[in-house]
Amino acid sequence: MATDMTPEELEAALKSGASIDSFDYRSEESEDDYIVAQLYRMPDGRLFRYVESSGMDSTFSGAGEFGQWLAASEQAGWSRF
Repeated sequence: MATDMTPEELEAALKSGASIDSFDYRSEESEDDYIVAQLYRMPDGRLFRYVESSGMDSTFSGAGEFGQWLAASEQAGWSRF
């Protein structure tokens, strides 16, 4: 289960983590409905995803941007929202 990161954790993790994969969904019906995400690996091996989203019809209902820690077992399905 993904665990939400604090803003401070996200800021620090983005500085030291390395992007290893990305996901991009954009609705053909509304340019304001999108999810863009990147999977990162920390130097100590932990994984997190950074997500930017918009649009009331998106999975996150316009949640903006956030980070989530992922268990190693979640890497294969990290882009399922």
